[in-house]
Amino acid sequence: MTTIYLIRHSLVFTDMENYNNSESFQMQNEKQPLSVEGENRARILSEYEELQDIDYIVSSNYTRALSTAKYIASKNNLKVEVDENFNERLFGIDSWSDISKDFFEKQIKEPNYKIKLGECQEEVRNRMYGGLINVLHNHKDEKIVILSHNTAMTFLLMKWCEINLTEVDRHRILKYKGKVIFDRPFDAPEVFKIEFDETNPISIEHIVIKDLEQIKTDL
Repeated sequence: MTTIYLIRHSLVFTDMENYNNSESFQMQNEKQPLSVEGENRARILSEYEELQDIDYIVSSNYTRALSTAKYIASKNNLKVEVDENFNERLFGIDSWSDISKDFFEKQIKEPNYKIKLGECQEEVRNRMYGGLINVLHNHKDEKIVILSHNTAMTFLLMKWCEINLTEVDRHRILKYKGKVIFDRPFDAPEVFKIEFDETNPISIEHIVIKDLEQIKTDL
């Protein structure tokens, strides 16, 4: 049995002005760092008992994912492999103003919906799943951490789970084999544990890390 911990990156730093920034919207998105609180959350995440004795860590190439992965890697004395298959969905736009308010809802309901040069749900799921299959083939019977992103993870989980979406705060309800396994908006970080027999999932669960929940209570 191979165990995958599919993890969304920690909290990002958003208090930045983009004046005099000539980089593309996509590059700015990829380079967005963790906030101070995000660094603290990533450190707490790395201390979670189940994330010890990890055999392999792979991350998207986004700064926020790699910055989350580094703590888990340090705890387990591992290097982080970078795989663009686990990157976030490409928007393919020039600025946030190019996105309509119902964009995310449309992408959930319409597998082939995208704008400009962006990716649709089906395209994201296919590359995420392709990356996952490579990991499963090369790291059989190991404990593996995959650092990825909100929408990309959602689209991958939809391969095995039913989803109901409430547009308010992008609240989503995920059901696996008829059982609700997730019922809230994605937090940062967020952890799903998937156990595989070869390439077939035999269980999917959402992992609640109490120390991270306590941080939210204290804020």
